[in-house]
Amino acid sequence: ERYARSAVEQRGTRLPPLVILGEVLFAKGRGDEALTLTDQVQEEFNRRRNRDMSALKGVCLLRGKIFADRGDAERALAAFEQEIRLFPDQLAAYTHLAVFYAIVEKPQEVRNTLQRMIAANPSAPAYAEAVRTFRVLKDEASAKRLLDEARRRALELLD
Repeated sequence: ERYARSAVEQRGTRLPPLVILGEVLFAKGRGDEALTLTDQVQEEFNRRRNRDMSALKGVCLLRGKIFADRGDAERALAAFEQEIRLFPDQLAAYTHLAVFYAIVEKPQEVRNTLQRMIAANPSAPAYAEAVRTFRVLKDEASAKRLLDEARRRALELLD
């Protein structure tokens, strides 16, 4: 937390240090403070003339995690989906959304979310994250199917 606060003090107009501090505070169980920081990021961003969307990367993901932790399913879902819309390469947003769907017992949505991640990011890291997520969720059959698919695709690329 000390390092994150130091980065915030030296950030100038950069927003990512606020997001990092928010992540640290959330990890320490201080969700209200973290949520306040995400509001601050959004407010500062909205006041800017030059709105580089990359400055918001991770904000909606953090909000989604906070809302999910509070049991606010509707807002968590909206926040995760917003992060995915803004940053389709943000693998963590998909995996958190998939875990959220697992918690609310929507297994088809888990699979759909991870397939969306792979479709948007057809890469080894995306496959690895999807397999890891299935394994965390104790769905070894889906993990094995996806791993087999990844291996087939990798072999096709070599041919």
